[in-house]
Amino acid sequence: MEEATDLLIIGAGPYGLAMAAYARRLGIDHVVLGKPMDFWKVNMPAGMYLRTGSDVQIDPLGIHTIEKFLEIQGLSPTGVEPLSLQFYLSYAQWFQEQKQIDAVPVLVQRLDCADGEDGRFRASTENGQTISAQHVVIAVGFKYFRHLPLDLVERLPAGRYAHTCDLVDLRHLQGKRCLIVGGRQSAFEWTALLNDAGCAAVHVSHRHDSPVFNRPDHSWIAPMADAIVGDRRQSMRFMMRCRCGWTTAGRSPLTPSSWQPDIACRSTKSRSWRGGIS
Repeated sequence: MEEATDLLIIGAGPYGLAMAAYARRLGIDHVVLGKPMDFWKVNMPAGMYLRTGSDVQIDPLGIHTIEKFLEIQGLSPTGVEPLSLQFYLSYAQWFQEQKQIDAVPVLVQRLDCADGEDGRFRASTENGQTISAQHVVIAVGFKYFRHLPLDLVERLPAGRYAHTCDLVDLRHLQGKRCLIVGGRQSAFEWTALLNDAGCAAVHVSHRHDSPVFNRPDHSWIAPMADAIVGDRRQSMRFMMRCRCGWTTAGRSPLTPSSWQPDIACRSTKSRSWRGGIS
């Protein structure tokens, strides 16, 4: 089965849903591939809280905001902050319903860049579907970029370590001693969660000063986006970097070390990316 669209959005997390909402507003024919908020549902433990507040939005139109979601329920930001994972998932579902976003819950296994009549890009899904598109937005989040340093894990016993992306159910660590390597947000978030889960001790090891977790400042995002849009040369440089073909070289899960240029495809007019993304 083959389908053609103007814009293909790969990923149905917050950014994928935001892109779909904006495309719908502009009347752009589009298709969204991915399981809505799947990373948040599967790879984040219960009891987690967000650093971001109610003023951070995924609605590019500023209509179906978190504040609006609170208003219709008779709630206030002070009553729900810090935002819980469950609250944010409820908001995302409400946002998707309000924007009437229909996501196809399948994974993309291969993305090719090959100029043709049907489109400049061709995506192949896990269920055998092919979608041709003139433009592609990839909004797959962090899941496929987790990294376990080889020089570290080769010194650890098999089955005795995990990346925070994969450590979701913490019950089996009750009464155990845990070491967290790293000192940014995830490290301290999982430290708190492990303590709540009843670990005997949690040690955090990092090489930098302990970060100060102030309220996030997102004021830089809009000026940066405006600068990219306004500077055609900067936009083209970014697009050229994105158009290079990549392959996962048969390794799973995807990590930065497993991404490498697909030399066979780059030698022809067609470029490809292979993997599983949602």
